[in-house]
Amino acid sequence: MNTLYRYWQTFRLPILCCGFALGLLAIRLAYTGQWTFIFLAWNLFLAGIPWLISQGIHRRRQHPLVLGLWLLFFPNAPYILTDLFHLRARSGVPIWYDLTLLIAFAWAGLFLGLQSLRQVQEAVFDRWGQIWSWLITAGVWLLTAYGVYLGRFLRWNSWDLLTRPGQLLSDVIAPLLAPQQHVHAIGFTLCFGALLLLGYYAYRGHAPAAPAVRSAST
Repeated sequence: MNTLYRYWQTFRLPILCCGFALGLLAIRLAYTGQWTFIFLAWNLFLAGIPWLISQGIHRRRQHPLVLGLWLLFFPNAPYILTDLFHLRARSGVPIWYDLTLLIAFAWAGLFLGLQSLRQVQEAVFDRWGQIWSWLITAGVWLLTAYGVYLGRFLRWNSWDLLTRPGQLLSDVIAPLLAPQQHVHAIGFTLCFGALLLLGYYAYRGHAPAAPAVRSAST
């Protein structure tokens, strides 16, 4: 019974957030018969992958390959915020409904990301202390913001690292080799990364400790 309660405490908020977003999408699909926003379900699935990986990391299975895999998929969580770009008036559905739908998915994806990073930061804190945990967290958000830029504007995906590593690496290092030619990439990375870090700091300051993390430290 205690185990079931612990699992419920861990999964209830992700289930509620994701369930609400998916419910809105199902209603829109049933009402209009249009698959316009079905890609949101896929993006939310991708946002859930780093959250699932972090469930293992917080239990101290901190193999470098696991951490690398987590970092590779982690930008998918805040990436879903940029789906707000798809908001515009469409026939058959009031724009306020689509706004609510997009925000619901954006929040669900971001919430999964916040919880995931918190679990990883707790693992880093246990090993290297508070200062390093925050320095690494800030670095993760900057890398994540750059990953979002690569995905949203250059249309790269996480799995392209395996299928097209050469092209991907070329685009990744381009701003480092010629920063004056990639002002938008650098500007987006700094601004979006700072926004994500500030939001995460606010979340850490006011959110209760994640049940899974708390149980692991006892």
